[in-house]
Amino acid sequence: MGGSQTEGNQDGRRNVNLAFRLEDPIGSDERAERATTRVKGVKAVVQQIEVKLSHDVARGDESIAAAAIERLAWESSLPQDTIEIGVEKGWVTLNGEVDWHFKKEAAEQAVRTLIGVVGISNLIEIKPTVDADDVSQNITRALLRSSLLRSSFYDPNTIEVSAQDGKIKLTGHVTTWNARELAGSVAWSAPGATFVENEIVVG
Repeated sequence: MGGSQTEGNQDGRRNVNLAFRLEDPIGSDERAERATTRVKGVKAVVQQIEVKLSHDVARGDESIAAAAIERLAWESSLPQDTIEIGVEKGWVTLNGEVDWHFKKEAAEQAVRTLIGVVGISNLIEIKPTVDADDVSQNITRALLRSSLLRSSFYDPNTIEVSAQDGKIKLTGHVTTWNARELAGSVAWSAPGATFVENEIVVG
C-alpha cells in the first residue's frame, strides 16, 4: 500500500516521490520505479519504499551475510575476497573494487534474489587494470599505420611498455617526435590509465 506525490518544475517536467510499503520480496521497488519513469513528463523518481517481508521469508542479518558470501564465492567472474558485504535489517551493502562494470552488476544480481534481502546499496568501485601487452600492441599498430601513411619505417621492437596499476611507462627510441607523441596518446587511451610516463627518446 502507499501512494505517490508529483511536484511540477518550471520547465513543465515532473518529479515523482514514491512512498510505498510493499509486502513482496525485493524487486517490487524496481518495478515501481520503472513503471513511474514511463509516465510522460517524469524527470526524476525519488524512492521512499519500505519492503516488508512476510514472516515466512524473514531472515536474520548474519544468515543473509553468510548466504551472500557463499553466493559470491560461486560467481566465477568475481575474484575471491574483493567484495565486502554488510547487512543491516535485511539491507545489503556491497563494497570493494572490480575492474569491469559487468562484475559490479554480477555481484549485485548474485545477492539480489537471496531470501530475506529487502534492498541493496551497490557501492562497488570500478578500477580497471592496465594490460601492458595490450598497450604495446596498440602502440605498434598505431605506429605501423602512421609509417605506412608517411612511407617511413618503424621497428616495433624499439618501444617497451610497462604498467603497474593505472600507471604506464614508455621507454625506448623512435625516429620522429610524431611517433613519440602518438605512442603517448595511445597509452593514455588504454582502459584504466591514470598516468603515462613517456621516456621515449627521439633520435
